[in-house]
Amino acid sequence: MFTDLSKAGLPSASTMLMSHYEEGLGVVQDPTKAMSYLGLAVTQMDNYNPENGYQAGLMFLRINKLSVALEQLKTAAKYKHPLASYEIAKLKLTGLEEQVLEAVMWAMIADSYDTEEAESLQSIVESLLDVQGVQALQMTEKWFETNSTERLRKEINKMRKKVKLMGLLKNIEK
Repeated sequence: MFTDLSKAGLPSASTMLMSHYEEGLGVVQDPTKAMSYLGLAVTQMDNYNPENGYQAGLMFLRINKLSVALEQLKTAAKYKHPLASYEIAKLKLTGLEEQVLEAVMWAMIADSYDTEEAESLQSIVESLLDVQGVQALQMTEKWFETNSTERLRKEINKMRKKVKLMGLLKNIEK
C-alpha cells in the first residue's frame, strides 16, 4: 500500500517506506533504500498533505517510534495542520519534562488554531507561563516566522537540489 501511495506522489508514504527499510519493518532492512525513499519524499513535497503527515505521525506514535512520529508531526505543523501542534505539545508536556519550554511553545501554537483539543492544554500551560511564558512566546513568534510559506518553499527547493546531487533516487524501482 505504501509503495503504491509513494508511486502516486505522496511524500508521507515515501517517508513510511523510508522508516520500514531503515528498521526492517515487514521488509529486508536496507539503509540505502531507506535513504532513497527519504530523497523521494523530499522531491514529492509539492504534493504534501498535512493531514497525511499528521496521520503518519499518529501511526508512528502507535508503534512507539517517537522520534519519527515527532518529525512527521512537526512537518504537518509546519504545513499548518491544526492538531499536529496539539499532539506535539501533549507529548512534550506529558513525557518530556526537561523540554517544558518547547512544550509551552507548541501548546501556544496549538492554541492559535482555536481547537477544543488545544483548550485542554490551557491549565497546564497557565502554570508554566508564570515561569517561562515570555521565552515561550518569543519561541512561538520565531516558529511562525521561520515556518512561513515562502521559507518552506525555499527549504524544499534546497533539499531537492541536494537529493539530485546525491543521486538518491537511483535505488528505487520504478
